Amino acid sequence: MELVRAFARLTPAQIVRERYPAMSWLKRRHGLEKVEGVLAVLLVEASQAFATQFDEETALAMSAEIQSTFYYYSLEDCYYILQQMKKSKQYGTQLTENKVLSAFADYEKERTQAAAEMSYNEHLSNKENPNAHDRNDSVLKSRIYPTQSTPNERKR
Repeated sequence: MELVRAFARLTPAQIVRERYPAMSWLKRRHGLEKVEGVLAVLLVEASQAFATQFDEETALAMSAEIQSTFYYYSLEDCYYILQQMKKSKQYGTQLTENKVLSAFADYEKERTQAAAEMSYNEHLSNKENPNAHDRNDSVLKSRIYPTQSTPNERKR
C-alpha cells in the first residue's frame, strides 16, 4: 500500500529527477517478458476504471508496442500516464488501444518540459554559483551519458 501511495504522488519532474531506470535497461537486466508483464498488469489495472477493460492478451500486445516505441520511459512514467488517464474525462468511458498510445505520445511533451525546466534551473544555479559548475557539469554528464566517464573522472 505504501508503494501505491508513493506512486500516486509522482510527477514528471520527480520521475526525471530521480532517474528511474528506462524500460530498455530493465529489459536487459530482467528480461523482456518480465518488463512487458509488469506493464501489462499496469494496463489491465488502469482499464478497470473504464467501461471497456483490457483482457490479458490485449494488455500484453499493447505492452509490447509501448515497450518497443517508448523504451526510454520508465515504468514510473507508464504508471503516471495511466493514472492520469484514469483521472481525465477526455478519454470518456471507453478505453481503447489508440487512446492509450495517444496518451503515451502526448506525455512526451510534459516530460520534455519538466526536463527543460530542471535544466534551466540548474543553469541559473550555476550562474549564481560559478564554482559549482565543475561539480554540476560532471553530474549532468553522468545523467546524459551514464556509461561514459567524464573528463574529470578520467583524470582520477
